[in-house]
Amino acid sequence: MRSDVVLFKRGTGKPLRTSAEIAEMLGITMGQFSAILGHDKSAPKPKLNNRSKCQWRNSKVCWYDPKEMRDWWAQRNANKTASTTT
Repeated sequence: MRSDVVLFKRGTGKPLRTSAEIAEMLGITMGQFSAILGHDKSAPKPKLNNRSKCQWRNSKVCWYDPKEMRDWWAQRNANKTASTTT
């Protein structure tokens, strides 16, 4: 994860991470992460979406709460494991 840039959710002091950092944290590629987010309706939404407001070229970034993403990922994998074992 990048230690030089950390965005905090306003007023909470919770650090947010980019989608690339979240994908790295989960141990998957950015393409896999994007596909999973697009197909899973229970996936967490970005806390900050810079896509439409961005003034700089090639800096379209979404920021996620890492704890929320870890919790969702663990639940998703637990559900997937439970469905394959029954």
